[in-house]
Amino acid sequence: LTKTYEEIQAEREEDSDEVVSESEEEEEGQLYNPLKLPLGWDGKPIPYWLYKLHGLNIEYKCEICGNYSYWGPRAFSRHFNEWRHSYGMKCLGIQNTKDFE
Repeated sequence: LTKTYEEIQAEREEDSDEVVSESEEEEEGQLYNPLKLPLGWDGKPIPYWLYKLHGLNIEYKCEICGNYSYWGPRAFSRHFNEWRHSYGMKCLGIQNTKDFE
C-alpha cells in the first residue's frame, strides 16, 4: 500500500522523537564522578568517606614488582601472593616467604 505525505511525515517525527529519548537516556547513564572514585556494587561511585576509610586514597608502590602501584593497604597486602611479586622475588634469587611481606 502507498502512504500519503502526511503519514510519512508523521512517521519521521515519531522516529526523531525516539532518537532524542535514546540520547537523553545515554546522558542519564553517565555518572558525575569528578574525583574518579571506584564504582560500588550498584555501578555508582562509592561515597568519599568510605573511600578514605578503606585507605583507597593511599598509593603503595612495590619496587620488586617494577614500581607497580596498588591503591589501599588491602590491595597491597594481597599482591604478595600474585604472580608479579613472586616472579620479581624469583628474579632476585629470594624465596617468596611470609617473612618478606
